[in-house]
Amino acid sequence: MFGVQRQRLALALREERPVFVPMERDERAIRDAYNEQNPGTVLADLAAAADTLADAVDALSEADLARVGIYPWPQPQVRSLLWLARHSVHEGEHHLLDVVRGAGSALPAVD
Repeated sequence: MFGVQRQRLALALREERPVFVPMERDERAIRDAYNEQNPGTVLADLAAAADTLADAVDALSEADLARVGIYPWPQPQVRSLLWLARHSVHEGEHHLLDVVRGAGSALPAVD
């Protein structure tokens, strides 16, 4: 999700009111064999993708944050890059429990 949102952000900076293609969540999970991936690798990749997206959002000006694209879900709707950033944080937090459960013993010990 973080990578797709980063691609959408970049597209909205290049084009006026782009139409973002659907993420294809279910198809992506099957295509990329999510259940067969190494949890430690997934966690590292997630952290890197989250950092990359955060850095990209941090570099945006107020005018950039106001740029819009057509977000496809749950129905096509005009959304700003500020909304896209906030939605990405929400989705990251919303699915954190899923990530933790799926990672199991791959998570580092917390003191």
